[in-house]
Order: sequence, then structure tokens, then C-alpha cells
Amino acid sequence: MESETRPKARILILRLCGAALLLVGLLAAFLGPLEMFCFYLFSEGGAFHYEGFRFGSFMFGNIAAQIMGYYFIAAFLIPIGYGTIRLRNWARHLTLVAVRFWVVAGLPLIVAFFFVLVSSKELALPAVVLVGILLVASYLVLPGLAIRFYDHPDTRLAFGTQDASRTWLEAIPVPVLGLSTVFLFFVVVLHVHIFFNGMFPLFGTWMSGLEGIVLI
Repeated sequence: MESETRPKARILILRLCGAALLLVGLLAAFLGPLEMFCFYLFSEGGAFHYEGFRFGSFMFGNIAAQIMGYYFIAAFLIPIGYGTIRLRNWARHLTLVAVRFWVVAGLPLIVAFFFVLVSSKELALPAVVLVGILLVASYLVLPGLAIRFYDHPDTRLAFGTQDASRTWLEAIPVPVLGLSTVFLFFVVVLHVHIFFNGMFPLFGTWMSGLEGIVLI
């Protein structure tokens, strides 16, 4: 009796997690185009205009990076959230891929996000410390909990009882999909560098402008 009850409880938890992921993904998809309005705010005649705001400036690149980040999040979380609600095996597969991607790319993302946050926002010291603690916890704690939860026999059973089919996506090993996602992410990151005047590190110095873009 207990073995029948536990998967049902797990199914409820999974669907709630799926709904949360789907909601965050849809919110990111909404904020992506909405963030583009910031270009008007910082350009000439805008409410926050200042000299030097143009393609290649820090704030221009910062806004462009945020927009690309929103779309990247939406592209990941919307299908995973939907698939989790429907208890599709491929959603569990993609979730484990996303977790392993976070293990590889999470640390540089956290450092970059924290740097942009403290350099572009006026935050009190307690807020900065709180954000730092949350970011570190998301990297050190979240992946382990997620892997443990999605690799649990009850979770496997919850997905398996609802969707016994196996898609082509599941035939690709998680490490291969994870590495492909990391490559895709860094392709996007290199494009973001173009918005920062083509910054490119080369043997202890930084190239920029057309030379940096060519190297990228």
C-alpha cells in the first residue's frame, strides 16, 4: 500500500515542480522582449540617457546579455516544465542535462551575474551579502538535491508509469547532451562579447573592436 501511495505523492510533487518551471520559463519569455524597451530608455531622449550609450558600451552589452539570457532560460524551462507536468520521460532526461550543465557553467554564471548586479545596481551591503549567499547555495546545494530527487526510484517510477515510450532524445546519453548544451551556451556567450566592443582575451591582453570580433 505504501509503495502505491509514494509514487502518487511523487507525481504531485513533480507536477508542482513542472508548473513552477513552466511559469518561470513563460515569465522569462515575456521579459525578453520587454527588456528590449530598455534600449530606448538609455538612448538619446530616454529617461535614463547618458553619453556613450551605444553598441559596444557596457550598459548596451549588459542589456543585450540579459535579453539573450531570458530567451535561453525560456528555451530550457518551458519544454522541461511542460514535459514534467505531463510526466514525460524526456523531461526527466532534459532536467538531468540541465542540472549537469549548471554544475559546469553555474560558477562562471554566478560570478558574472554577481559582478553585473553590484556594478549596475545600488544595493545595500546586507542585500549584497544575501544575494551572494543565495547564489552560492544555488550552486553548491541545488544540483545535488535535484540529481538525488530525479534519480530516486520513486521519481523513475512516477515518470515510467505515465509514459512508457522512449524517444530519440532519451537515446542520447546525458553527458553528451550536457556537453552539447555547454558548447551551445558558450557560443551564445561569445556572441555577447561582441556587444562589449568585441572583447577577446589573447595571451594576457584584451583585443577589441574589429580585431576582437574577428578572433571571436
